[in-house]
Amino acid sequence: MRSGVRVAAAWVVITGVATILTGRAIFNLPQPTPYETNNDANMTSAMAWFELADNPAEIIDVLGPPDDKGLERRSMLDDIDHMDYAFLICYSLYNAALIVFVRHLSTYRFNDLLKLTTFLVLGLLLALGMAVGDWIENGHLLEFTKAKTIGDISIDAFNDLWYWTRVKWGSIAGVCLMLSIAYVAYFRRIPTLLLSVLYAVAGISIFLAISIPDARWLIQGYGMNSLIAAWLLSLLHATSVLLFGVRPPLGPLPMVPPESISTE
Repeated sequence: MRSGVRVAAAWVVITGVATILTGRAIFNLPQPTPYETNNDANMTSAMAWFELADNPAEIIDVLGPPDDKGLERRSMLDDIDHMDYAFLICYSLYNAALIVFVRHLSTYRFNDLLKLTTFLVLGLLLALGMAVGDWIENGHLLEFTKAKTIGDISIDAFNDLWYWTRVKWGSIAGVCLMLSIAYVAYFRRIPTLLLSVLYAVAGISIFLAISIPDARWLIQGYGMNSLIAAWLLSLLHATSVLLFGVRPPLGPLPMVPPESISTE
């Protein structure tokens, strides 16, 4: 076993459990639907559409008029955003821990790639990007729930929300694709490649959702569902490594020159 892999696995378990607990706390909160339920964006989640609004008018389409139901919807969104401050710290640290963890795994395919410092640095920068983006995004969302009409929404503030939301989701998608490649390098047989497939589906769905306005609905379906499943499987795998150590990758080994095999 390579030195440090169990320590890396322990950090994955700690941050993964924290992510599950804070994420569960958010999902236990009332989840409002948008005011405009029949919308061109095909969004059914008020929070997802709120984050990915393409213009100030869509913000009001999500919130609705400031009547009793509109105020209740705003209050629900505020509760979610306040809890999200804890969640964003946990899931950003979880992604950082996963990047460190997969770099420690004993791999054969892409072995040189995973040893590159660039892989680690890029992954950690993306983890930082998702945390900073989500933090700034929350500030703007809490500001916009006070809006009664489009005129109450500053175009500069909206543009800032648009930018940082995509920094957050783009960073998450980038780490997903990095983890997909890394797990392919470790797992061999089709059943165990499910984790790589889930990360790939999540990453591609999120990239499409933040790049194409009409594809935003992908993030509340394929994107989030695949991401949650992948995070859970990564946590289970890290727990196994922590308890039992690293086992040889499944499947036949490729022909590797003896001098290229690491003796760490």
